[in-house]
Amino acid sequence: MVYHLPESKTMSIKGTVKRAPLFHPYSRRFHLVLLLACGFCCTTFMRMHFAITMTCMVNSTAVSLMEEEMFYPEHFNKTLMDNLIEQSHEADSERQCERRAEDGHTIVVDYGGTLVWSHQMQNLIFSGTFWGALLVVGPSTLIYHRCSPRLLLFAAVGVYIISTAVTPPLAVQAGATAVFMARVFMGFGEGFVIPSINAIIANWFPIDEKSTVLALYTAGNQFAGAVGNPLAAGFCASSFGWPAVFYFIACIGIIWCLLWIFSSSDQPRKCSRMSDKERAYLTSKVVHRPNRANKASSVPYARMLLSAPFLAQMFCIWV
Repeated sequence: MVYHLPESKTMSIKGTVKRAPLFHPYSRRFHLVLLLACGFCCTTFMRMHFAITMTCMVNSTAVSLMEEEMFYPEHFNKTLMDNLIEQSHEADSERQCERRAEDGHTIVVDYGGTLVWSHQMQNLIFSGTFWGALLVVGPSTLIYHRCSPRLLLFAAVGVYIISTAVTPPLAVQAGATAVFMARVFMGFGEGFVIPSINAIIANWFPIDEKSTVLALYTAGNQFAGAVGNPLAAGFCASSFGWPAVFYFIACIGIIWCLLWIFSSSDQPRKCSRMSDKERAYLTSKVVHRPNRANKASSVPYARMLLSAPFLAQMFCIWV
């Protein structure tokens, strides 16, 4: 439902409007920023937990034996892999973090994983999301102007959920290359998350609140690292095993998507659950940005790319 205030009433409101606090239990803006923080936490956890889970998935000792003997995955057959894993279990039975075998080679103790992926392949899998995001970073800035940012964020998180949920069966049945492709697919969703969130913030929050909102929703990134990594380690050490990490966060992501699609809106005027005071405040303070699908606009990309703030930001990120 879309609410429209009469023009005369809007003009009178702008002069006498009272501030609606952001930090209030009934503030729709507060509810929205909490949802954004939770969604950002989910996407960050789905992306970064692989660094912890990989140690439980891969048999590090078998990988070390493989690389010491100069074997390569394309030369493997099932018997050879089983032999390497059996050798790794024999090495682990020594219960030492590191020891030297009689021939002088290092025996690495792992966490009982069954996958034999080389270190090069592991590094490639970790980079998959970055490759995917890099491919869509340009199109995403054009698409989010022509689509509902609310639905675009919903779809982006859905991509995260799908790629996360299919990773365990792909890892066991299809191999490392399939997992890498799933991570690239996840990167496609990552490329749309930040533009969608920024569009929602621009539509919902006055200028003097945007810095606070940015600090609040990006706190989901820190929360994912502080809570998510120990949680992933706990699942790996439990009887559920490493697949439970993927399924758990995928379920949390589904719950977030349901909350998001039924309780959010692109703009305040489309929100049906809001106090009159907050609606009037946002009507007077937030600049409405119409959809640009049918409007040609000239964007000074050259001046933007050569501007000092942009170059300083790029230098800060890359150096």
